Amino acid sequence: TDHAVALLRPGPKPLEALSARIAEATSHKLAAAELLSKLRADPSSLGALLAAWSRDGSSPAAAASGPGAEPAAPSGPHTGPPGPSPVSSGSVYRTLLDPSPLKIAIVVDQAEEMLTLCHDEAERAAFARALASAGASADAPSRVVLSVREDFFARLATVGPLRGVYSQVVEVVTTPDRDALARTLYLPAKQFGYAFEDEQLLATMVDTVATEPAALALLQFCADRLWEVRDRTWRRLTWDAYRALGGVEGALAAHADNVLASLSPAQQRACRGLLLRLVTAERTRAVIGKRELLESAASPDDAAAVLDRLITARLLTVGEADEAGEARVELVHEALIRHWGALSGWLDEDVEGQRLTHALRQAAKEWGTRKRPRGLLWRGE
Repeated sequence: TDHAVALLRPGPKPLEALSARIAEATSHKLAAAELLSKLRADPSSLGALLAAWSRDGSSPAAAASGPGAEPAAPSGPHTGPPGPSPVSSGSVYRTLLDPSPLKIAIVVDQAEEMLTLCHDEAERAAFARALASAGASADAPSRVVLSVREDFFARLATVGPLRGVYSQVVEVVTTPDRDALARTLYLPAKQFGYAFEDEQLLATMVDTVATEPAALALLQFCADRLWEVRDRTWRRLTWDAYRALGGVEGALAAHADNVLASLSPAQQRACRGLLLRLVTAERTRAVIGKRELLESAASPDDAAAVLDRLITARLLTVGEADEAGEARVELVHEALIRHWGALSGWLDEDVEGQRLTHALRQAAKEWGTRKRPRGLLWRGE
């Protein structure tokens, strides 16, 4: 490609993320603070700003060699794991191949974050207008690519500035099938001269996650750990290593432990409260509205920060909104309930609390369905 690429995730402040990544991709010829100020004043000006940068700037090769430039993505082998790896927030890559007029591709990974993490409607709309401006013309030097989860595809189309875009150019990429999931494992391994011990190991890993919406994320957790303990002598990924990890479930539990350890004591308490709410009395996944989850927390501020962290770490998923327009949250996989020691321990400690929470939730639903009669209210007698 002859495009510089600004790769970002929206996060809670998508305009800031967009400005910062474009600044880095243009070697700060478009300064982040100045660009942010202009986009806040007129989000639709982004296309014109990038067109001016293209006319006045140097080639990607020259830009990449200037002050403050990010290094180009390496073309040779690296030591990363063989599995699918999510895009790191703020990664920026440049190509040095073409001295022609500058072009830029803005790639928004996990674009659903403008709905799940950005709670400022004005900022969300401004971000969408900026993207629509940058991708408005086939003759412009800028291109925009949005990667969005399947279950948020329709909701993203409700963001005003993006509505027209959906009727023009949309490439639907759904959850990969089994063959595609297998390829995301064995092809990267093959590239680095490694192979799976046999086809059955590959099939077992894929079959464990194939029906899950977060199949790629679950495979990534396992592939990361399997790569760390790979057989360097015979250059293989082995059954013994897979079993020692506890399979896909064990790798997910290890990832969850690392996330929990990164939290402060107060945040760990908030994490415990959130996760207990997301498990039913029968120890299956509960689907809870995001607002309900936070309003019932002992410390809503801590809970909000932890909820964002768990979503970013892909331990929780945010699904389609309910009829009231409220986003719904659930655990990424029931393997967390069965195989994550921390969560299992919390559940064992809180059996009575789980039963009470379940009963209260059912009573609240009935109360709402029956138009909130006073006679159904619980009392403290």
